[in-house]
Amino acid sequence: MENSPIKPSVRKQFLTKIYQRNTEISQETEEHDEKNESFNNPNSSYSSINSSMIHESSESKSPVKMAKRSSTPSLSIYKRRKSSSDNTLNMKIFTEFLSDLLHIENQIPQTIFNNINSVTKALNDNFAKNPEFSLQFYISMTGILNILNEPYIINYEDLKAKVEEAISLTNDGITEMEQLTVLKKHITKINLKVITTLKKLLTSKEEVQMISYAYLIFFSNADKDIEVYPNKKIPPTSVLGVMQKYTTMPGKMIQTCRKVVEFIHKRQIPSNCAKSSQDVLQKINEQGVMEVDRSGGMLILYDYLKACLSYYWAYTQTPRSGLSSSPSFSDKRIYECDEDIDQDAQDVSFTQTKGPRSKKSSLNATPLKNKPKLFDESRVVSEPRISIEPRISAEPKIVAESRNFFEPKPFVEPQRLGFSQQSVILKSESTKSIINKDSFENALEERFKDFLRAKNPGTLTNVISRLHIIDEFEREIRDELREKFLHRVLDETGFEEEVRKAQAE
Repeated sequence: MENSPIKPSVRKQFLTKIYQRNTEISQETEEHDEKNESFNNPNSSYSSINSSMIHESSESKSPVKMAKRSSTPSLSIYKRRKSSSDNTLNMKIFTEFLSDLLHIENQIPQTIFNNINSVTKALNDNFAKNPEFSLQFYISMTGILNILNEPYIINYEDLKAKVEEAISLTNDGITEMEQLTVLKKHITKINLKVITTLKKLLTSKEEVQMISYAYLIFFSNADKDIEVYPNKKIPPTSVLGVMQKYTTMPGKMIQTCRKVVEFIHKRQIPSNCAKSSQDVLQKINEQGVMEVDRSGGMLILYDYLKACLSYYWAYTQTPRSGLSSSPSFSDKRIYECDEDIDQDAQDVSFTQTKGPRSKKSSLNATPLKNKPKLFDESRVVSEPRISIEPRISAEPKIVAESRNFFEPKPFVEPQRLGFSQQSVILKSESTKSIINKDSFENALEERFKDFLRAKNPGTLTNVISRLHIIDEFEREIRDELREKFLHRVLDETGFEEEVRKAQAE
C-alpha cells in the first residue's frame, strides 16, 4: 500500500474536527474560569450556580451562542482561547517511535514492530478526537506504517526520507491549515460593535491609532478606498483623517476583513505591505491595548491583524520554496505580479506593484539611465512584423490582417493541397505521439537497467524474488512521481490554473 492523494472529503473532515476541537476547548476554558471565580468569591456562589445553569440551558438549545455582555468591567474583558495540551502522551509516543526509526541502518529491531499497534491506535485516536497536527503529518505516518507492514521488502532510504518528513511536521508551530482555521475564527469576531469602538477611541488613544495604521497599511493595495502608501511615512494626523473617513463605511470595512483570505490567495497583498504592518504591530504594547478598551473590541482587531499576518507568511513562505515556516522579514520576493516578468540582470533593483491604482516605482542607490522593461515586447502582438526585404522561402508567407476581434470573419474556401503536401502534414501530426512514446520507452529501459545493476544475480533464482524485483521497481517509480506531482495537486489554486493551461494547449 502506498500513500494516496488527499481527497476533498478527508480534508473537509479534518477541518471539521479541528473546528470542533477548538469549540470544545473554548467551552472548557469558560467553564474553568467560572469555577475559579466561584472559588475565589464564596459569597457569590448562588449567582455563579444560576449563571452556570443558564449557560448549560442555552448550550442545549443552540451549540454556538454569544454570551451577554456583563456590566462588571472585570468580566467584560475579551478572553482568548487557550491551546490544548491533552496530546502530550501521543506526542511522546510519536517522537520516540520516529527517533528509533531514524537511527536504524540495515535492520529494524523487533521492539519497533511491537510498537506498531500502539502507534496506530494513538494515531487513530488523535485524528478522530483531537487532531492537533497537520494533515500531512498523518499522511506521512500512514506511509511509514505501510512500509513497516512489509518487512521483507523495505527500502531503507525511502523509510528514512519519510521519517525525516514526519519529524519535521511534529514541531510546535502552527501549520498553514491550522493558521487558516485560526484566522477564520478571528474573522467571525469582526462586527459593527468593534468598528464603532474603533471610531469612538480613534482620536484619543495612541494604541488605537497604531492599530488603525497597521490595518491601513496591510489592506492599502487590496482596497482602493484606502489612501495610504506603505513605503511612505505619514503623520498621525493623516492617519486619523484617513481612518475617520474609512470608518464611515462600516459595512465596507467588515466585507474587507472577511475577504482577507481571498486577497492573500490572489496575491493582492504585497510583501512590503505585510512587512510594514508587522513592524507597526510589533511596536504596540498588548497590555496597553487591553487597558484602552475594557470591552475587548480593540484586542479583537489586534488579534485579527496578527492572525492575518501569521497566515500570510504561512501561505506565501511554503516549505517547497526552501524557506522555513517561521516569518522571515528579510525575504525579498515579490508577490505583486500574477504573470512572469522578464528582466535583465541590471534591472533587478526595479520593482512594480500591481494593484487597483498606480504607484511610484522605487529605485535603489544608482538610478538607471534607461527605463527598464516592464514586460517582453515580443509578447505583444499588435501588428504583424513584416520585413522590408523578404527572403526567398519554399513556403508561402501569410500576412495577418489587423482586424477587430469581435468582427465576424468572412468565409474562406479551404485551400486544396496536393498529395505530397497532404502526406507531409499527416506524417508530421502522427509522428509526435510516436516520438514521445519511443523516448518514454527508452528512458524506462535505461532506468530499469540502472535498477538491475544494483541487484545481486544470486538472489534472483526463483520466480517470487523476480516478481518482488518488479514490484520494487514499480514502487520506486511511483514514489518519484508522487514526490514530483503531489504538492502540485494539493495546491488547489495553482493546480486549477495548470489544468486550464493544459486544456487550452
